[in-house]
Amino acid sequence: MLVIDFLQLIADLRKKTTFYYRTDDQNWPLLFIQPETQPEQQLVLTTTTGTKTLQQWELLFLLNQPAYYQLPIFVSHQGQEQPVFGFRMVNQQAWLH
Repeated sequence: MLVIDFLQLIADLRKKTTFYYRTDDQNWPLLFIQPETQPEQQLVLTTTTGTKTLQQWELLFLLNQPAYYQLPIFVSHQGQEQPVFGFRMVNQQAWLH
């Protein structure tokens, strides 16, 4: 999923909606965003074991930069990067998949 598409999907969510990366058995909070230019241009969301996670307004603020619009979004979890295809809402939380 490209950043511009992701921004359009989350634009109507509540500002306090929290975002997580969901594995088979656990939700992982999203902590950090970094653009990567090598080897491919992409934007990476990093997971954490802490309790703080990014909210809708933070993602909008961090991602709403024209230089990021055409970058694909990936999640870095336990040393592996997975592409983001979308999310689903569960109990007012957005679970990326």
